[in-house]
Amino acid sequence: MLVGGQAIAVWARYFDIQSQVAALTRDVDYLGSAMDAKSASANLTFEHKLKIAGLDDGTPNTAVISIALAGHEDPVLIDYLADVAGPTASEIKRTAIPIQSDGVTLKIIHPLLLLQSKMTNLQRFQSKRTPEGIEQARLAICIAAKYIGTLVAEKAPQREILRAAQSVGRFAATAPAQYAREEFSLDCLLAVPQSVFEKDVLPAKFHEESWPRLVRAVRGARRIGLPDPGR
Repeated sequence: MLVGGQAIAVWARYFDIQSQVAALTRDVDYLGSAMDAKSASANLTFEHKLKIAGLDDGTPNTAVISIALAGHEDPVLIDYLADVAGPTASEIKRTAIPIQSDGVTLKIIHPLLLLQSKMTNLQRFQSKRTPEGIEQARLAICIAAKYIGTLVAEKAPQREILRAAQSVGRFAATAPAQYAREEFSLDCLLAVPQSVFEKDVLPAKFHEESWPRLVRAVRGARRIGLPDPGR
């Protein structure tokens, strides 16, 4: 299950979204177990090292595969993670989407959960507040907007579009989303594209009641560090 910065890179390529930084990340993150890492290691045909995380390692990693590449001073790391910031591992596994990238089918974190993860990273971890980390969060908003826009364009069931828009609206009122908005001007509400608001896409009740209520919750959300409203 591909997560992290490479998931951003794959979705951005899939939706033809341009990054504003040269390289988002060098390493690869998978949501998976030590057994998954062992299986991947057994199938790799080039030189690499596999390290299984121990109980005393104090890391979210279950395992790490390191690959030395010619011309690179540091090895490329494939991290296998027990969980990620934000959505639960079970949510990620349940909603992962298979997509084609460079002729290979990948199971990848759902765009709306990727949005949650990237905003939560910014709020929780100073190490993620780099130009690359901030750009990943910006791209996560763009990716979510493209995903929802695709639902509209492909005339997905109305309830599916509604569920996606409401999910973004509710998340935008949480502490991670508020932090991203206040500190980095990243507005999660922009992940709901204008096409959602076109006539007959969603019921009138959404436009007249549900969405205005969600927007009020976002604008009135309490400052970072306090409990998330309505959670």
